Amino acid sequence: RFVPENGNVLMVSTHIGALAIPLSKHCGHMVAVEANPNTFKLLQLNLLLNQCDNVLALNLAAAEKSCTISFILSRDNSGGSKRLPRVNVESYTYDNPQVVEVPADALDVVVENKAFDLIFMDIEGSEYFALKGMPRLLESSRVLMVEFLPHHLKNVAGVSADDFISLILPNFEWMFIPMSGELVAHGDIQRRINEIYAANESHDALVYMKSPLPGWLQDGTVR
Repeated sequence: RFVPENGNVLMVSTHIGALAIPLSKHCGHMVAVEANPNTFKLLQLNLLLNQCDNVLALNLAAAEKSCTISFILSRDNSGGSKRLPRVNVESYTYDNPQVVEVPADALDVVVENKAFDLIFMDIEGSEYFALKGMPRLLESSRVLMVEFLPHHLKNVAGVSADDFISLILPNFEWMFIPMSGELVAHGDIQRRINEIYAANESHDALVYMKSPLPGWLQDGTVR
């Protein structure tokens, strides 16, 4: 619904492509970013098998600057692989993950001269660092969908909810909460994010928009 015909999509953390591949069939061009070197190999194979010629796949971690970061390769659930957390939590390391060094860079540098209709981000606690490295992309893109897990902010990134939302608020006017169907105006977003954080609510995606989809503001309900 957020991607027009021939639109551009940026997916930050695609894993093996379970979401990226079907979505690529509904857009003109996609940039697919995956940090885990093992799952990136499977992503490349899946893109080839599914003839996704409109996808540019990049094997790197989204960060605030060009650097190398320590990264844990989860064995039990490879989708839970992430940058080395600031706080060691058993649920992150119970399967004795391998720790490797992976290249990282700011997406404003890696993805030049491109605006996206949709940015989809699910990077297991690195969201804050990725957002710091992409102010130009956030300013020029229409919709941002990003996972919000309080324990990732606390333990992986080591930042507050205010730190997180401060990188988003200058660029988007509305927040949609799919779990509750709630549409939040710009002036209430920071308060609502802090409520979600305080309640320790986990959201697979919160949606930030320049403007809601047509019809969403009719009689104050989301359609």
